[in-house]
This record gives sequence, structure tokens and C-alpha cells, in this order.
Amino acid sequence: PPGEKNPHPPPPPSAPGMMPSEGVQRPLVGIVNDDDESPMDQVMDRLGGLGETANRAISTIVAIDFFIVLFFLGWLVVSVGYQFAVCGELTPPEAMDAGAAVCANPVYESWYALWTPVVQPLLGILFLGTIAQATINSISGSGKEEGRK
Repeated sequence: PPGEKNPHPPPPPSAPGMMPSEGVQRPLVGIVNDDDESPMDQVMDRLGGLGETANRAISTIVAIDFFIVLFFLGWLVVSVGYQFAVCGELTPPEAMDAGAAVCANPVYESWYALWTPVVQPLLGILFLGTIAQATINSISGSGKEEGRK
């Protein structure tokens, strides 16, 4: 009847490049993109995004690791300062071989106890992270200028 409201309203008008299908707008297949990117360029763009994400993660790890390594370096400098302040000098190897009294340095001994299990792996992470960043930058091309593509 003319006065009744239609329970099924007509689908909304479609946007350019879209075709209504049962009230759902779907893109038309086979429409050429305006940017004329090849499928390979699109794949490389997606991989480049992954490279940027990985580079940011590695950059964060390297930065944290760097400051931890600086802490251990500072600890070593303090132990050398302790050696000069308390013992007056570093003990030469000849004096240690001759059986001379050796001044104990607990600061150095505690640092040296962590050298192999902690400091060396931290240095390895620092070197590998730096190499990984350089590799990702060279592959993704993020180190290049925009005009030099």
C-alpha cells in the first residue's frame, strides 16, 4: 500500500569504482591503480615495512645494551681507581711472580667474575645488533636519500 514504509530500504548509492551487491559494497575487480605500482613493488613495500619494524626493535635493544656496557666500563674504571687509591699502583706481573704481597681489589674481582658470563655476551649483542642494523638498512634502502632511488 502507498502509505506503508518499505521494510527493505534500497542499498546506498555506490562510490566510484564500487559495485553494490546485496547491500554490500565491494571493489570492482580489474581496476587499474592510479599509482601504477607493480605487484613486486607492492611486495617490496610491505617487506620494507617489516625491515623498519625490525630495525626499530634492534635499535632499541642496541641502545639499552650500550648503556649496560657503559655501566660495566664505569665499574672497571672505578676498580682501577680503587687499585691506585688503596694499593698505590697496579701490581706488575714480575712482582706477582716473585711472590710479593698482592693488594686485594674486591671491586675488580667482582667485575672480573662477571666478565665471561655477562660482559662478553653483552659485547657480542652490541656488535651483532650493529651489524644487523647496517644489513637491514642496506637491504631496505632506508639509508639512501629519497631522490637516489
